[in-house]
Amino acid sequence: MVTAAASEVAVDDLTERLLDAAAEVFAERGIDKAGVVAVARRAGVTTGAIYSRWAGKHDMMIAALNRVMSKQLHQTLLAHPDPSAPNLLAALGEELVTGRDNAADSLLMEALALARRDVEFGDMLGHMLAEQETHLAMIIDEGKSLGTIDESLDTDSVAALCYSISLGFVMFGAIGRPLPTPYGWNRVVQRMITAALPSPDLSDDPKQPGAD
Repeated sequence: MVTAAASEVAVDDLTERLLDAAAEVFAERGIDKAGVVAVARRAGVTTGAIYSRWAGKHDMMIAALNRVMSKQLHQTLLAHPDPSAPNLLAALGEELVTGRDNAADSLLMEALALARRDVEFGDMLGHMLAEQETHLAMIIDEGKSLGTIDESLDTDSVAALCYSISLGFVMFGAIGRPLPTPYGWNRVVQRMITAALPSPDLSDDPKQPGAD
């Protein structure tokens, strides 16, 4: 069973404070204008605490982004009383319009913009996002094993669809595009989840053509 604990990134208190400070500073100032000195000052430590953990601000930004995204997923899983795959996917879908974290979105936009200019950073970001996507894949695979999601659907494709929608909503925020209403969006999400449910086995239905 997929648990909330599986999505949580375990770090020591100082590292957590540094990552929180990095997320705030990079989101506020942008990766180009922010430096390790500003992050260290925000966390109330010296830069030595940063360099003893990361090679530089790019590595620290990846770690901060991973921390933010993992915490969001962790909180959603903890808050939902029904751990079944369809309900967890519905909860994650609802979060796209009702639980936006502007600072987290800004941080991700900074990372995506930097990835276009810096190939090495782009590789780091791609690897991190792929790891995040595995959490969705675990939920989907568990649903398939329990018979709540159609096992004929390709797990990676379903996870990619979910993740691409999530990234698209981040882009909406960057250009100021209004998000759909929670009611309208939740209806669409529920329809998509219904489409992913296993098809009923009608082979024994006497009303079906060809049945004995």
